[in-house]
Amino acid sequence: MKKKRKNDDIMDIDARAIPGFVGYHITAAGRLYSVHRNRYLKGEICRTKKFGLCYQQYLLRQNGKNKNCRAHRLVYMAYKGPIPEKMVVHHSDGHGLNNSIENLQVMTQREHARKIMIRWYLCKIYDSVHEEKKRGMSISDITYKHNLTDEIIEILLRKNLDEVLKFFNV
Repeated sequence: MKKKRKNDDIMDIDARAIPGFVGYHITAAGRLYSVHRNRYLKGEICRTKKFGLCYQQYLLRQNGKNKNCRAHRLVYMAYKGPIPEKMVVHHSDGHGLNNSIENLQVMTQREHARKIMIRWYLCKIYDSVHEEKKRGMSISDITYKHNLTDEIIEILLRKNLDEVLKFFNV
């Protein structure tokens, strides 16, 4: 007897067609439905080389050719329209697998690179400061080592990483 899937063959009501990709619909959360296969596709998680960021990616068929597409770009196109030229889609919370439409915003490549670099740097500093404090290093020594103010070191030590990133708006 064939095992029945849990509603994977029923398309969500809120799923929208993706402009330029006939036969595909995507939900506001980033789940991709194939009309051709009559089911949701799994996709894969890809990781960038430089910063190790993770993204959900799908292999779609367009004009008889296979094309790899990132879920956040598909969600943006389906719910907000075309992505302006020379712009990228950014995950506001910094989590590349959170493809919710509310979490996506468009910005220039330069703005995006700046946010990613600052986020990466803050994560490294945050870990380092907490490790040094755990080893008994004084605040003034940590401040001197990282060339930061006492106030910033205090913020890094007082808050969890998500609060720090929100505080610095990255």
